[in-house]
Amino acid sequence: MPSLRSDREAEDFVATADLTQYDLSGFKPMRFEIEPKPDVAQPW
Repeated sequence: MPSLRSDREAEDFVATADLTQYDLSGFKPMRFEIEPKPDVAQPW
């Protein structure tokens, strides 16, 4: 996967890339937070 340095680069890549040329079988789902949540119990 290419290194994308901006939202614009990422948007262009997603809009135009042929993802069949990449082996994405090793990718795993992940969760991340843009902003930390308050200290509360998480349901997962």
